[in-house]
Amino acid sequence: FKLRHLKVQDDELVSTISNIGKLVNLQELVKFNVHDKDGHRITELKNMTVLQKIHISKLESIHSKEEAQESKLNNKKFLRILTLEWSYNRGTIATEVLEMEVLEGLQPHQNLSELKIWDNAGSRPPSWLTNHTLSNIEAISIGNCKNWEELPPFGDLQFLRFLELSGMNNVKQVSHHFYGGNQKRFPSLIELRLIDMPELREWLWLNKDEDNLFPCLQELLLVSCPKLERLPPLPPTLARLWMRKTGLKIVPDLSTYCQIDRNKNSSTPSLLSTINISECPNLASLKDGLLRHQLIYLETLSITNCAELTISHEDDGIPALATLKTLTIDNCPKLTALIDNGLPPRLAHLKLGGSPSFKFNCLQNLTSLYSLSISDCPCIASLSEESLCNLIALEELLISSCKELRSLHLGALISLKRLTVENCPLLEHSSLPRSSSLEYLELNNVLTVSGLLQNLTSLLSLRIQNCPQLTSFAEEEELEKLILLQSLHILDCYNLLFLPTKLHRLKSLERMYLQNCPRVHSLPESGLPGSLKLIDIRGCPILEGHCRKGGQEWHKIAHISNTHNA
Repeated sequence: FKLRHLKVQDDELVSTISNIGKLVNLQELVKFNVHDKDGHRITELKNMTVLQKIHISKLESIHSKEEAQESKLNNKKFLRILTLEWSYNRGTIATEVLEMEVLEGLQPHQNLSELKIWDNAGSRPPSWLTNHTLSNIEAISIGNCKNWEELPPFGDLQFLRFLELSGMNNVKQVSHHFYGGNQKRFPSLIELRLIDMPELREWLWLNKDEDNLFPCLQELLLVSCPKLERLPPLPPTLARLWMRKTGLKIVPDLSTYCQIDRNKNSSTPSLLSTINISECPNLASLKDGLLRHQLIYLETLSITNCAELTISHEDDGIPALATLKTLTIDNCPKLTALIDNGLPPRLAHLKLGGSPSFKFNCLQNLTSLYSLSISDCPCIASLSEESLCNLIALEELLISSCKELRSLHLGALISLKRLTVENCPLLEHSSLPRSSSLEYLELNNVLTVSGLLQNLTSLLSLRIQNCPQLTSFAEEEELEKLILLQSLHILDCYNLLFLPTKLHRLKSLERMYLQNCPRVHSLPESGLPGSLKLIDIRGCPILEGHCRKGGQEWHKIAHISNTHNA
């Protein structure tokens, strides 16, 4: 058999092929499920010497180290990518000793560049992960090896660029053993991920060695490490930092090698461009840690769901982050001073939410702001034109779940193209610029749409949803000005009685959706525009009956090529 490549849409289909070991020239085996029956045992792999990539699963079907060695993985010098997987929900009771021995017997060739190990029940890693056997490895992913108690000395792997450790329930400490014995720890590592490690409490390091830790690290991700309280200092190469559901008490600091004194310029500034901190309940202050330094390359900062995190009015806030372009502060009620003390003038994207006391005069300098989102701010009763007057570049605005918002004055937003207002049930007074560039408008659960349908000569899409007070469209003259409108959605307006009578004058309208408006019984007397290509009527039982072929409204939609449920 000279077949080298076998490609199918479903990997599991390949795993059902019996005696696949006869394809000795195969270079990639996307899935091989081990079974204790002829044609599916691990010995099928013995003579497949030119394999470059293989995913072996159901390894619980192997009964000894010697049987595992029959795969001859250590002889496959062309093998570059290897996945070893035990079944997550296996019916048999996992035996620690057996699975540890089986993994030991699956030692790959030293030329391997990428390794994944999933769901092994052994109590420790195999010796070939701890003794420098895999000297050329570049990427390692260890997942759900819940009984491992200590991490291998990955720091000695000279070419390791990517390391992900997840679901390791028994690991309590990142010890000095993790770094290995070389002077440069993790000399090539670019990306490090620690995910779902519920017992991890300590991450040890020596201060004298901190400048040699992770000298090339660019990305660090920590997720669901609820007991981890401290991190080592971050190297100057780090560009992206994600921390979610950790027990950190302080934001990690920078290595002394890259700290910038405000009075002395450092020759090695931090390269951090993205910081994302979320759901860290023990984090109490931004005064200490990396945010007290001038991060001259920082472009994205997101802090969400950190209920205890605070910064005092005496602190500087973040105006010094002159390069910041994207800022998100959501559900951090004690962090309002960070906003009130001033925002970087180059901000392009801003999301504010979950606070009772934001002061929106902080928006006045943001002449470069492109998108703004304001949500879950229960104390906002009004957004005045004065607070928004300098947002001359703003194109996208979302206002959501501001339950007390009664008035919205957007007359200064001359560049606005997309506006969404949702779950503001008291919103009654609104205004738009006289010459509006608005192209997309969505109104969901507002008291009235009056004022937001004026001067919309550029509007392409209009969506009105869940407006219980809406019974008819009083601003017929304004609706006539929607000369470019292509798409109209009217949804979940259960008290709506009548559609706009002059719909037929919307000469650009191509798509119309009317859903869950059961009190609408008829289409406008003057009919619908000839430009309409699609009409979708659902949840309007009486109107649906009238619009069926032969019904009293059929003649109004007979010219439309695409009708749904009508």
